[in-house]
Amino acid sequence: MAYKKPLAAVAATALAATLAACGGGSDSGNNNGSGSKAEKGGDAIFLIGPRNVEHWDPQRMYIGRDLNNSGRLFYRSLVAYPATNDPKEGTTPVADLATDTGTTDDGGKTWKFTVRDGVKWQDGKAITCEDFKYGASRNFATDVIIGGPANYLFTYLDVPSGKDGLPAYKGPYKKTGQADFDKAVTCDGQTITYRFKKAWPDFPQSVASLRYMDPYREDLDKGDANNFVVISNGPYKMEGRLEGRHWRQVRPQRQLGRQARTRSARRSRTSLGLPRG
Repeated sequence: MAYKKPLAAVAATALAATLAACGGGSDSGNNNGSGSKAEKGGDAIFLIGPRNVEHWDPQRMYIGRDLNNSGRLFYRSLVAYPATNDPKEGTTPVADLATDTGTTDDGGKTWKFTVRDGVKWQDGKAITCEDFKYGASRNFATDVIIGGPANYLFTYLDVPSGKDGLPAYKGPYKKTGQADFDKAVTCDGQTITYRFKKAWPDFPQSVASLRYMDPYREDLDKGDANNFVVISNGPYKMEGRLEGRHWRQVRPQRQLGRQARTRSARRSRTSLGLPRG
């Protein structure tokens, strides 16, 4: 679809910029335009503009800056865009939490992904297929999970519409129409299957560009109260929130699965600051 490619291109550009600031790249390469070599450890400070972060809830995020920073620091999905300055490579998804970039046997009406073994949340709990299914379901709770790109899923996922034209499924909090959602998104072990009303050949690009298909922890979900809560499955976890506009991430002591191609955490601590405007 024509509007997807610009989104991917913008995302890749911003990701490259974020990665450079974060000290990413290959272990032997340079991390910025000055030719200085990236160093591990220490602090990195980001001033990311006068606009506040509206959401850290992955299903509610829709601002490119926040999507890209969160994707390098603490959120992962089935696929991601690689850390590279090459425009073609940077807009081609690679496997992240999934074992591959997805398979379809019917031109994009059905997509399957298998979650990697050994990938974990910040508390050590394994990331499961059911976490991905639950994350997708949250998009349908339109009275709670607002602000995100849920319309993509409403357009494609094989869930019937009600008389009002909106999906008959109302999300995991009300569970109205839950059986319809359970037919459209299924888990078989660690393999998740998405069934669409019509072909969605660039579904992996949509997953890589946004965060609305990210996994989410049902046991930690508090709805709107989680808007600024980060449940990390990436290289950093949230340490605290200061003054309403400043967050600090501290790197976990372990790497959560293979991440080298999509993110490289070189700093022991990372701070994100938002100017007071």
